Amino acid sequence: MTGGARVATSFRMVDGRVRCWGAHMDRLGPFLSDGVESRIRSELRTAGPGAFNPMVSVGPDGVEVLIRPDRGFSDRVTVDAVGHRDLRRYPTVKGPDLGWLAGRLAASRGRGAGEGLLLDDSGHVVEAVYSAILVLGRSRATLVRHPRSLESTTATGVSGYLRRAGWTVTDREEITPGELMDSPVWLLNAFSGVRAVSGWVTAAGVTTAPDATTAGPEGIAGVGAWLWGNATEL
Repeated sequence: MTGGARVATSFRMVDGRVRCWGAHMDRLGPFLSDGVESRIRSELRTAGPGAFNPMVSVGPDGVEVLIRPDRGFSDRVTVDAVGHRDLRRYPTVKGPDLGWLAGRLAASRGRGAGEGLLLDDSGHVVEAVYSAILVLGRSRATLVRHPRSLESTTATGVSGYLRRAGWTVTDREEITPGELMDSPVWLLNAFSGVRAVSGWVTAAGVTTAPDATTAGPEGIAGVGAWLWGNATEL
C-alpha cells in the first residue's frame, strides 16, 4: 500500500452506541498508536444524541474522525448478480479502494439493484460491493470468505449470535452467484446491519430470492436486536 493511502472503518452510531466496536478497532489496530482509541471515542461522543454514519481513517497525517449524517436504508435489498470483476488494488484493507467501489455500486443501482456482487476471474463470488455475504440453511450458516474478501466487522457479531443460538457457522472460499440465488441470504455491513436479500438482478431480468427475513434463529429482526443490545457505549 502506498504511503499516502488512508485505512478506514465506518459504521452507524446511534445515541453514542456502535455495534461490533472491538472489530472496528481491530481493523485499525495495526495503524494506531497507543492511546488513540480513547481520543477517537471522545471525538465521536461530541456528535451527541441521534444517529450518525461516522468514518474513522488513519493516514500519514494521523487519525481523522469524520462524523457524517445518517441516511435512510431498508432491511431488504435486491442484489445485482451480474456483478463486477473485482479490480480492487487492496481488497483486504478498507480505504484505498472506496472510490472504485462507489462506482461499482452506482453501476449496480443503474441495473435496478441496491447492492452488487464482486467476482473473481473465475466467476466466483468474492463479496458484495459494501457487504459480507452469509448463506442461511437449517441451523447452519455459511460465510463467503474468498481470499480477497475484506474482513467483516459485522460478521464477527452475527457469527457469535448464531453460535450462541446453537447454529453451526462455517466459511466457504468458492461459491457462484447461481448457488447464492438458491438459498436465503443475509448481507452484513456496519451501517445497515443485517439485510435480507429479497431479489436478484440477472442478465435475464429480476428473480425473487428465497425468503431471508425469517431465516436464522429469529429472523433479521432478532439478529438486529441482538447486535444493538450488545453494542458498545462510547
